[in-house]
This record gives sequence, structure tokens and C-alpha cells, in this order.
Amino acid sequence: MSTETVPNIAAGSSGLYRRIWRWHFFAGVICLPFIFSLAATGAMYLFHKQIDDIVYSSEMLRPAAATEVQDLPPTRIIAQALLAYPGQPKAYTAPQDRRHNVQVEVTRADGATLQVFVDPGTGRAAGAIDESDRIMTIVKRAHSLAIVGDAGNVVIEIVAGWIIVLMVTGVYLWWPRGRSVGVVSIRPKAVGRIWWRDLHAVTGVFAGVVILFLALTGMPWSIFWGKNVNAWLNAHDLGVPNGVWSGIPKSALPAAALGELPWSQQAQPLPASAEPHAGHHGSTAAAAGKYSCDFLK
Repeated sequence: MSTETVPNIAAGSSGLYRRIWRWHFFAGVICLPFIFSLAATGAMYLFHKQIDDIVYSSEMLRPAAATEVQDLPPTRIIAQALLAYPGQPKAYTAPQDRRHNVQVEVTRADGATLQVFVDPGTGRAAGAIDESDRIMTIVKRAHSLAIVGDAGNVVIEIVAGWIIVLMVTGVYLWWPRGRSVGVVSIRPKAVGRIWWRDLHAVTGVFAGVVILFLALTGMPWSIFWGKNVNAWLNAHDLGVPNGVWSGIPKSALPAAALGELPWSQQAQPLPASAEPHAGHHGSTAAAAGKYSCDFLK
């Protein structure tokens, strides 16, 4: 028997090693379905522009002949969007290149948001997509588990915690303990169970660095951990550029009162009013800021 395998056998026979192996096994069983789901939806969102161009080509892409036409001013484009789909203008997104139409978000009377696509050269409305029905909106909600409501944030925290357990216990089981084989490469003559063990250990220890990083970056969207991190960021004026919502006088009203905002801004206090007649306001700060908040997204 090779002396290189003795430490590993001794470790495998110890009670601590076996207990950690069980924790590693159960962590994998709990995490694996979510890891596959997060990987699939994350990969889809990574290529969201390419997918959108294929699925919504008639709305998003301009005719080839129209790309040389001089663009209309944004006010004219917004007016054309409202003419085709009446409502209140919410946001204006310039095209990423000459091939794409302008996106104008319009809030309808029923509260739904339509993403209207207008040819910037001709002002023709190419079509509209309900924001809630857009494929990437569904993918993003599935990736964050927001599709199941507030319970999704709880699940994210539980799964991310178990992923951290999975990585830490995996490193403990992988630790060489005097071995020089099966650590950073598969043993040349390994077969059967030994080959699968080496494959799992070698790929796991390298992939684990990335998986652990992704798990930690997902924790800010959790219930307990995320809430406390967000509070710490706000207390230290982090998360937004200085002079936008930090480094200025603040009111007691949180930014979440304005409506839906990115996670890093929801708990930020709104800037304090500096108007000469601030004491005579008949409306809240939320009403005063509602026209600009969507352009911060």
C-alpha cells in the first residue's frame, strides 16, 4: 500500500471527517437544484440582448433602410409613442446602436407598464411589450426567486448559506493531508470510484471559488443578511455616487416611498427639500420626486 494514501484513509476513518462528509452531502442535495436553476436563468440573462433581438425583432430592430435617417428629438419620439399607446410617460431609453429602436415606457390607466418601441428616424411605433410579460422580466424574477414573492428572499438566504457550507466542507474534504495525487489533477491510472472522486475534488475546488463568490454576492438580496448589509451601506453613504443621494441634507422619508427602485437605493433617505417655501408644501416628497426616480434605474 502506498504511503501517500495512508493519511487519507486515516482521515476518512475519523469521526470528524465522516460528520463533515455528511454535512457536505446534505448541503449538496439541498443546493444542487437551485444551483442548476440559478445557472440556467443567469446564463439566459447574460445573453439577454441577443435573446431579445431574436424574440422581439419586429419591435426592437429597425429596417435596414431606416438606419441612415436622421433621428427625431426625444420629445417628438415620446409624443409618437403616446399617440400610438396613450398613457403617462415613465422612462426613455436611447437605443444601444443604429440598428435598434428607442424604448419608451408608458404607464397605462390600469397601472401596467408598456415598453413602446419607436423608430427614432421616422417616429413610427413598431410595437409594444407588456413589461411584466417580457421574457427577460420573467427570467430575472425566476433567477431572484421574486416570482414566488417575499418567500423567495428567504429561500435565497437559506440556499446561499448552505452553498457556503457546501464550499467550506468541500475544502476540508479536499485538503491534501500529505497526499500529492488527486489534489490538483486526476490520478493518471485512476479508475472507477477513485476517478470520480478525483474529478469531483479537483473540479470542485477550482469551481468552488467562483460558486462561493456568487453565493456571497447573492446574499444582499436576502431577508436578514441583506437588510443589515443595506443598512450598513446607507449608514456609510455607499452604494450611490457622492452628491446624488449621499453627501447632502437628508429627510426622514425612505426612497422606497417613491415606488419600485433598485435594491441599493430602497432604504436611502430622500434628499431634504431646500425650497424657500418648503413649510407650505401641500404634497409629500414622494410626489415631488416621482418624475425623476425612474430615470435613476
